[in-house]
Amino acid sequence: MLRKPITWIFSLFLIAFTTSCGDAMDKLENKINQITEKAEKLDSLMNTELDKVIQLDSLINKETLQLERIDSLFQKSNNRFDSIANEKIKQLEKITN
Repeated sequence: MLRKPITWIFSLFLIAFTTSCGDAMDKLENKINQITEKAEKLDSLMNTELDKVIQLDSLINKETLQLERIDSLFQKSNNRFDSIANEKIKQLEKITN
C-alpha cells in the first residue's frame, strides 16, 4: 500500500520536473535565438562599416596617386624653370662681363 502513494508522488515529481525543464529549455532556446539575432545584426553592421573603410582607403590611395603625379609635374616644371632662369643668368653674366 505504501508503494502506490510513493509511485504517485514520484510520478507527480517527475512530471513537474520534466515540465519545468521544458520551460527552462524553451527560455534558454529563446535567449540563444535572441543572442544569435543580435550577433548577426552586429556582424552585418561590422561588414557594412568595414566596406566603408575599404572604400575610403581606396579613395585615399587614388588621391595619393594624384598628388604624387601633381608633385612630379610640379618638380619637372620647377626644374625647367630653374634651368631657363640659370641659362638667362649666364647670358646676363656674359653681357655684363
